[in-house]
Amino acid sequence: MEIERVKKATINDLVLIIDDIKNIRFEEKLSYKFNTKDLQNDQFVENFLNNIKKQINHNKYKYLYIFCLPDDFPLDSIYNSYKNAKESKKSERAYARLNRKSRCLYVGSSKGLILRIKQHLGFGPKRTFAMQLCYWCENLDLDITLNTYAFGNSISIKAFQAFEDGAWNSLKPMLGRQGKK
Repeated sequence: MEIERVKKATINDLVLIIDDIKNIRFEEKLSYKFNTKDLQNDQFVENFLNNIKKQINHNKYKYLYIFCLPDDFPLDSIYNSYKNAKESKKSERAYARLNRKSRCLYVGSSKGLILRIKQHLGFGPKRTFAMQLCYWCENLDLDITLNTYAFGNSISIKAFQAFEDGAWNSLKPMLGRQGKK
């Protein structure tokens, strides 16, 4: 029967993904801290991105990135500030999905890490869905930590996506959506 063949093929694919995740090689973690008020300074943004660019190697690694909030900052003000900017379509930007309040702000991965971080900071095309940080938290005086995790390139695309989805499910970020499109 056709459906049984599909079922068996799906199970085999998932087993391969699980085996690949079991063998994932975590290579390094890099952390970067910034204050949202600094995003109003073009020179700071350029230096911040250049600093990250000097430390990454897309030929050698795949990257997962996580934006985190400090423990002592009230989540209500962050949540409401983002919600207001998104609902009012502030500066006609495409804002990422708003989820539940969380100290984890965003989880993602990208083949072009610097470009994607730049978009999240609010310096990408208007229609690219991203956090757009400089447009909604310029008055919050918010310290944010960006953690990047490097993994060996040997992991398959499907397994890396499943790993990112697992991080998303575990950390439950305030912004963005699970899965790749």
